[in-house]
Amino acid sequence: GADGVDPRETLPRGSMAPGSALLWGARRAWVLELSHALKTPITTLLGLSTLLLDSRVGALSDRQFRYVSLMRQAIRKLSALVNLLLDWMRLESDQIGLNLERVPLQPLADDLLPSFFHGQPEGTAQAPWVDSFTLSLTTTEGWVMADPLRLRQCLHYGLGYLLAHSATPGGLVIEPWGPWLGFTLWSSGVIAAAPEPLSSVELPREGSPEGSGDPFGTAAVPLAEPQSLEGLGLTLARRFSHLHGGELSLLSTPTWGSRITLLLPAPPGLPGAEETRLVLLACAHDPMIDQVYRSLQGTAYRLAVAPSCQTLGAMQGRLVPACTLVHWESLPDDPIDAAARLALVQRFGIPRAVVLSSQGPAPDPGTAQDAPQKAPFAAKTLSLETLAQGLRPALDQVCLAALPIPVAGLTVLLLRPTGAENLPSALPTSVQTWLQHYRCRLLQVDDLSQASLLSRVWQPQAVILDGAEPVSLAYLQALADYPDLASLPLVTLVAPANEAETLALGLSLVACPEVLIQPPAQAVASLLQAIARPRPVTLDPLD
Repeated sequence: GADGVDPRETLPRGSMAPGSALLWGARRAWVLELSHALKTPITTLLGLSTLLLDSRVGALSDRQFRYVSLMRQAIRKLSALVNLLLDWMRLESDQIGLNLERVPLQPLADDLLPSFFHGQPEGTAQAPWVDSFTLSLTTTEGWVMADPLRLRQCLHYGLGYLLAHSATPGGLVIEPWGPWLGFTLWSSGVIAAAPEPLSSVELPREGSPEGSGDPFGTAAVPLAEPQSLEGLGLTLARRFSHLHGGELSLLSTPTWGSRITLLLPAPPGLPGAEETRLVLLACAHDPMIDQVYRSLQGTAYRLAVAPSCQTLGAMQGRLVPACTLVHWESLPDDPIDAAARLALVQRFGIPRAVVLSSQGPAPDPGTAQDAPQKAPFAAKTLSLETLAQGLRPALDQVCLAALPIPVAGLTVLLLRPTGAENLPSALPTSVQTWLQHYRCRLLQVDDLSQASLLSRVWQPQAVILDGAEPVSLAYLQALADYPDLASLPLVTLVAPANEAETLALGLSLVACPEVLIQPPAQAVASLLQAIARPRPVTLDPLD
């Protein structure tokens, strides 16, 4: 398993057999030597089988051709397994490094699909999934800092894992997950009774008392040894993601099928990164995961799943999600006691949590001040009975609280550009009402000079340019002549027609068209994030 620990040996908790680290090191060396010894005859057999299939050497009967083809397939599988074992041992011995470089997403995607299809067994008919496999790339201009070889290997390992568990691959989605870039291989099939490739083992911390009774008084260390040979590739994919500073998430439920997501750090300025948020769900109950996924599908939230407390600790530390959902009752290593749960949350450093509980009524997610908490470790508690209706508002409120500007008490000018004075406001009334939930003051004004006067009196934090049409360059030039307004974040509800000219004016113009189509709570979240985007620190009215 992990460094210095052989999972096949039974050792007392908090102790380690003398010399076990040396024994494990010797075992690694032996496996490496065995793998190299196997590669020589495997290479010979592969070359001979290829030669036999060459018609220039001599014609084979149909039966002989089929037998040699089957033999060649078996040799290729054995060779792939030996390569996996070699990579695993090299990783365990810290003998593999990364050659990081900027990898453009569009060429990567163009190369991946043919390699996926050509990786199928020789001599067999083309698999049906090849024709229906789809690729969704949200941005063709993006890139990721990664080792190209290891990145491709990770995605091939994920594809192989789906095929090994009879989950027909459906496609690959490359999209932002907040500060991460997600590569998701999906299938409508379910991976039944799949071993958890994200599990971890515990090694005692120095100075921890043996037999203290604290089930989490140890340091969680990623488990290096997979639960089965079929999971070896996915284990390697996770380890490679760790080397990149990322993570891997596996989701498989009867309703939504299977999702294997490789998460790598997103590059600065990746389109869509600031509009999406990563949510981590600690849960091992499939119906619960189904319901949460259904509630978040089609929204700006992206869901990663941790099926145990140990995995939660590892993923929380790496991903730092916008919010963490915890369903304690389903986790196999739930500490049960409220004090132990509090200690665990503090140890994992979870600043924003929503606890999904079957006990007690849920607090009103629309109120600014929550009711007294059922447990001291939770920022919010959400009843399972109201999960479908209450999850999205609860997440919106928790994620808004993490914005770099205050979510309450903002003053915003709603400025009507020239020509729109007599038209209805483009900002939906429901969104204006939801702003009141956060005690935001919205001042409507139709004239630039009046807006400048109000800005000196009320010290607003932003200006919303209210209109369903792109703001003209002439109007923006006139606005730039008012320093009180030009220095503020300017949020437009429609993307500007001339971005280059706008940038030349020195204005902090941010397009937020999603406000017009999102539900009110989500629209307010997007609006406040758009206000915060140009100014990553808290705005001081005296600046």
